[in-house]
Amino acid sequence: MQIPFINQKKEKILTANEYLNIRDIRDKFLYTNDGYIFSYINITGFNVSLFTKKEKKQISWNLSSSISNYKYPFKFLAISRAVNISELLNQYKNMMNQTKDPIRRDLIRQEIDTLAHFATAGEVTERLFYIALFTQYYEGCEKEFIKSVMEFKNIFENNNINAQILNEVQINQMVNLFLFQ
Repeated sequence: MQIPFINQKKEKILTANEYLNIRDIRDKFLYTNDGYIFSYINITGFNVSLFTKKEKKQISWNLSSSISNYKYPFKFLAISRAVNISELLNQYKNMMNQTKDPIRRDLIRQEIDTLAHFATAGEVTERLFYIALFTQYYEGCEKEFIKSVMEFKNIFENNNINAQILNEVQINQMVNLFLFQ
């Protein structure tokens, strides 16, 4: 199936894969048409305001000194995603129906109203943070590249920051988030 995208320079209709420069997504890798291999790390959010100034400086120093020694190029990606709060609203409604205390019912009703306002105003979003690591593809490069990706992930985990290498399904989800946000 071809989805028409027009290349402005050549006036040629491109398929979606040609337009996106994605040749394939397998295991923990995204392969591009122009000869690169990518792997992605999800950095789960952490609240820096919970750290002391000293801790912030130490983490910053540790990360920057470790990352500066990394041999592959990388990019930092931040993607906003709408959050589905319908399940949370249902839980609050159930809590409100189960309680007899009028003060508690009123507090829960106020929370439901606040959440509903955020939802209708489009303010219920979360930020997802990824690091895209990449290198020129050559036959059999995956083994060496994934070792390096694991080393990069460990830089964050050694500083108590959760990091996860994305698998095939997660890479597809991230690409969809990036395209359709």
